[in-house]
Amino acid sequence: MLTLIVILVVVGTAIWVDQDARKLLAAGATRDQLGGNSPLAWSIFTILLWIIVFPWYLVKRGHVKQELAMAAALPPPPPPPPGPLPNLGWYVDPTNALQQRYWNGHSWTTNVRVAPPQI
Repeated sequence: MLTLIVILVVVGTAIWVDQDARKLLAAGATRDQLGGNSPLAWSIFTILLWIIVFPWYLVKRGHVKQELAMAAALPPPPPPPPGPLPNLGWYVDPTNALQQRYWNGHSWTTNVRVAPPQI
């Protein structure tokens, strides 16, 4: 009876790990963030070495959730300038006048640099 309970716990945990890893990938996590493993690999490893892999997965999962939360907390990029769209190039950053942001012709990119001194 005890053996059956252990088997059910291990298999149930492996199924949960598979589904949870799939949800993390769907939420924007990468396989590299999950240790380079696919959800199926995590569930197989969980079945084979449950006592080691399941706690390891829980730690990895916590790190991935923190990284996803930090990425979601980043401020959105500034809005495009009003009027006709300017040509691509470096312009004064609308969020910080001390730096320039690159305009790709359609939207602001994440590339910024220190604004050159005004002469």
